[in-house]
Amino acid sequence: MRLDEMGNEFRVNIRAYNKIKNPYNSAMQEAAQFQMPYSLRRLFAIILVFGEPGDVRTLWNDNFISMSEDFVRNRISSSQCLINAVLLHIKSILEQHHRKLNEFDLSTLDLSKEQNQKNYQG
Repeated sequence: MRLDEMGNEFRVNIRAYNKIKNPYNSAMQEAAQFQMPYSLRRLFAIILVFGEPGDVRTLWNDNFISMSEDFVRNRISSSQCLINAVLLHIKSILEQHHRKLNEFDLSTLDLSKEQNQKNYQG
């Protein structure tokens, strides 16, 4: 077997291992290639409600950029405002399923009046 073939086989095995080890993260990353950030936030919330992932914070950290791209395009540049915008959308989806953000290990939502005004002025 040639070295480049071994490298390709190794990459395939690593991808398979990661899908088994963290299937939700793999699903989010695959969806990020084809889905809009709005849909990714919906998928993230559905995973929280029905999938009960073990490490929510890692899932959040690994997929935050993909879930926030539309807000970045809308010129929300402050990191806390960006986090709030993503969390507010996820919060609304969770509430449809009678769940709350504070049930999960996520970033803190800053509900101060100033921060919320910035979120919607974009």
